Amino acid sequence: MVSFVPPGYSELHTVVARHDAETVRNKLFAGELQAFRYNEAEGRFYEIFQEDWSKAIATRWLESGKFSTNTRDPWGWGEPILIANPKPKPEQRPAPNLDDLYLSPFMVLMVEAIRKFDIRADGPPPLVKTLVHFFEGQTLPGGRKVSTRMAEAMATAVRPPEAMDGGSQSHG
Repeated sequence: MVSFVPPGYSELHTVVARHDAETVRNKLFAGELQAFRYNEAEGRFYEIFQEDWSKAIATRWLESGKFSTNTRDPWGWGEPILIANPKPKPEQRPAPNLDDLYLSPFMVLMVEAIRKFDIRADGPPPLVKTLVHFFEGQTLPGGRKVSTRMAEAMATAVRPPEAMDGGSQSHG
């Protein structure tokens, strides 16, 4: 047992108590659950890989709730095993009906960009700089241009949330 279980984790023995050991082992081996040995003194996690759950010693890990590679150690004086709690899948909301809704000129431009660049949740989004260039070239009612700062915010807002993770993403 651990004196403190970090948020987002459960101790292995509590997961086994809710299900049975073989079900938990199969889910760990299939990658449906993720397990870590936990060094409580350092507060560090070390992943136990999927293929490790096919080893004979994994039965001892399930029984003791502790990680040890020493087969002579009957109940593993090793580190406790924690299971990462599965993250809930985000719900997809249906697209709202915008027919009777007021849309600001900025929102209208954003909808135009979504259509022009065919931005979809399941497709590769255009680069932010491409969208910024598009928005900066647009004229608002009254003759004003879209500012660079507003164009950057709009470019970010029209991209799918997954595209906001940063870094160089390769699609294809």
